[in-house]
Amino acid sequence: MIIAWFSCGCTSAVACKIAINEYDDVKIFYIDTGGEHEDSRRFLSECQEWFGREIIIIKNKNYLDHFDCLSKKG
Repeated sequence: MIIAWFSCGCTSAVACKIAINEYDDVKIFYIDTGGEHEDSRRFLSECQEWFGREIIIIKNKNYLDHFDCLSKKG
């Protein structure tokens, strides 16, 4: 299995597409920081269609966003 990281940017989108074209079993992950631009979800959805597969979204349930994490952890 190949694990690919999708950041909602064009560079990671192309890297994920190359991985999908090169390998059979690619799982794509996106880490939701809570601080992304609102248009990122649209781009993520479009990339799922382009990839022909789901992007698995993971998020830490203890923090709303990176600022919340910094304020709690210092």
